[in-house]
Amino acid sequence: DDAIKKCLRFCRFHYAGGKGSWNLKGNDKVMVYTAATLILALDALNAKGRPAVKIKRDRYGHAIPPKRKPCKISTKDKKWIRELVDFLVRTQVKPSGGWRYPGNPVDSIEADTDLSNTQYALLALDVAARCGIDPPIETWKLAGEHLLREQEEEGVDVPIWIENEAWEEGLEGVPRFRQVGTTQARGWCYLPGKPTLSTGSMTCAGVTCLAIVKERLWARKKLEPAFSKRIDAGMLDGLAWLSDHFTVEDNPEPGENMWHYYYLYGLERTGAKTGVGWIGQHDWYREGALHLLQAQTPEGGWKEAAAAGKPADATESEITQTCFALLFLKRATREPLIPVTPPTLTGGGGAPADNR
Repeated sequence: DDAIKKCLRFCRFHYAGGKGSWNLKGNDKVMVYTAATLILALDALNAKGRPAVKIKRDRYGHAIPPKRKPCKISTKDKKWIRELVDFLVRTQVKPSGGWRYPGNPVDSIEADTDLSNTQYALLALDVAARCGIDPPIETWKLAGEHLLREQEEEGVDVPIWIENEAWEEGLEGVPRFRQVGTTQARGWCYLPGKPTLSTGSMTCAGVTCLAIVKERLWARKKLEPAFSKRIDAGMLDGLAWLSDHFTVEDNPEPGENMWHYYYLYGLERTGAKTGVGWIGQHDWYREGALHLLQAQTPEGGWKEAAAAGKPADATESEITQTCFALLFLKRATREPLIPVTPPTLTGGGGAPADNR
């Protein structure tokens, strides 16, 4: 906690122009990643001791959204989070619904949005909303439509696997998994309009963000059945893409296979937010954890990406690699209040076509 507080004091000072107080107005150093990770850090600092939320169900067994209770956060931190949330709401690109670098101060490729910035904005807005610091409903709806629109329109047919309830360890003749249909493997890419460049990290981002939008709209009693089914279909097909391309050795993508550990942390968020323990026939956490434990250095960290002889971005340093590895191993992403697993993967919901 002390280390987190020191980091936040540094951020408060640095991004306030050295004045020692937080003020976003006119500050051109703040970007979506900055605002989002600050919210996530503030949430982590204040998360201890929060009671588990009990979900009640109606007479038909449907989960009832719980009454929202503000989290116990200091007045100063709450004001800070509110300003950061307002910044993210304000910088959402209208009418597309995604996020990018406001004003493009990093001289990046010209584009209205990208899925990486969008992912971090939604991760931050999600934890803020859980504490009653909500963005407008329209923010969630626009983001959901953006995510569904940017997913590949079509993909190859792949099997849908679920665990076989009849399977027991050592029991011969009973397979561990059973196929319950097929669906199209449809992924996501980093920038809009390039569906043939789907990657593992961005497909994890797409699935995770759809799960966030679904839960947030449900919690506000604004999740329309037709929209919910479209989200379920998008998540199912995104998970099918990850199943068809599954690996923990690299970030599955065409070309240079960069952002490996960023992808692994994305895989952890995907598992947490959808509630799936298996992606296809892969125990994603076990396989990922074994890979990371084997890659850990004697000093306790993880090497920068370039040290492994792979193409790498300068930001894939030893520090960021170690952070992503630890976030994966800890299973750091907070799970949704209710399961948002696509019905087909729970053994219900009928054939995939029923979820579209």
